[in-house]
Amino acid sequence: MLFRSPVVEAMMAGLPVITPKMTSLAEVGGEYAFYVDSPDPSLLAGKITHILELPKQQRDKHVSNARQWSMGFTWEKTATQTVQVLQFIVEKDQ
Repeated sequence: MLFRSPVVEAMMAGLPVITPKMTSLAEVGGEYAFYVDSPDPSLLAGKITHILELPKQQRDKHVSNARQWSMGFTWEKTATQTVQVLQFIVEKDQ
């Protein structure tokens, strides 16, 4: 089962993602989201224009790569990494 977040779901659906750089969503989006420095409407409009003006081949490749990236977000992976962190904390305190 895949981990669900708006960024992952959009990528899975083949939609481009625009998100602020300075949020936790940048970790989820990786190199496959488009970023703005702030949620300023003019910056968002510029980024939307940029995406719409990408050549079709480049846009399709980006969508394909983003879809592949999004498939890595699973509950199993989240649980495994959580256990690893908890084990590290327990071992560190011993």
